[in-house]
Amino acid sequence: MRATGMVLWVIGLALLSADGAWSAGSPQLRLKAVRLARPVIRLFERCELTMELEGMASIANPYDPEEVAIEATFESSRGRPVVVTGFYYQPMTQERRNGQELLTADGDPVWKVRFTPRTPGFWSYAVRVIARQADPTIVRGTFEVAGSAHRGFVKLDRANGMFRFENGQPFIPIGENVAWSTGARPLQTYEQWFRELSQQRANYIRVWLAPWSLRLETKDTGVGRYDQLRAWQLDHLLEESEKKGLYWQLCLLDHGSFSRTQDPQWQNNPYNEQLGGMCRVPDEFMTDARAQAAFRQLLRYLVSRWGYSPTLASWELFNEVDLSEIRPESFTPWIAQMSQSLQELDVNRRPVTVSFHHRVPEAVGKLPTIDTI
Repeated sequence: MRATGMVLWVIGLALLSADGAWSAGSPQLRLKAVRLARPVIRLFERCELTMELEGMASIANPYDPEEVAIEATFESSRGRPVVVTGFYYQPMTQERRNGQELLTADGDPVWKVRFTPRTPGFWSYAVRVIARQADPTIVRGTFEVAGSAHRGFVKLDRANGMFRFENGQPFIPIGENVAWSTGARPLQTYEQWFRELSQQRANYIRVWLAPWSLRLETKDTGVGRYDQLRAWQLDHLLEESEKKGLYWQLCLLDHGSFSRTQDPQWQNNPYNEQLGGMCRVPDEFMTDARAQAAFRQLLRYLVSRWGYSPTLASWELFNEVDLSEIRPESFTPWIAQMSQSLQELDVNRRPVTVSFHHRVPEAVGKLPTIDTI
């Protein structure tokens, strides 16, 4: 097979002031280094670039794409350009001591881009930062993608009502809801579950971003900022489950976070006005424009950081919404909008799902952007 040239442009580091204007006194953003994780990868494995930037101290919120954004455009002569957004990343070190797991920051934060190539051959990339006061240096390099027996991403075959891998093989998910792990060693507990499930030939798990476990937006971070310790834990768990052949259904929101009576967690929800959020009552999370924008920003980060992985088989936007205080007339337009946004952000177009405790509303069941319920 002929090697196909690929060019990667990292674009769009826009440094803005609060009113959207350029900040004239801001120090220059400069691409300090670009590191390729591995010069040779196998098909459907992760290609990862790590970027260090000078001038980061001038950025108020590195998670806000209106303030700073990185876009990587992968272009092939055999297909359309694919745009992947980069993400802010804090390196961590894990230590296990006296039965406890200790995570500490390991060096300065960086930016990363993760992408899963679908074509074997020799690839090239060029990286640059574009901003009003950015250094125009372009960094170039190459890597190779070798063939593999990987089956690719899980897709929904609507014609036959079943899941298939990209190579056409059927995927029949069999597994358990291992929603969360608490205590002093949550990662070790998950690793034990993964081993035991794999021994029983399971291939599917459901994991929650629970307020007490892996949720990135918490009452401590506030809306629009993300817990990097938990993000590192998600990185680790996804990589560990990949080794065991366990595919994920990742649940993003739970009913208790929007309830004051049923498994109540509204008191810990950063969108709660009492904690500095913008919502007086849970239902306003569905209707408030600021809350909608903030959740789309979270979706963007989730896709940027973990959307590369074939092990992540499906997104579950909301768990048992009918046990929360959110009204059906508010939920239907919200789920339509957010499932559409998720499919637009996720270049790998994995299935999107939602769950109910009681009956499924007919309007939700008819949404073209909801694949399974």
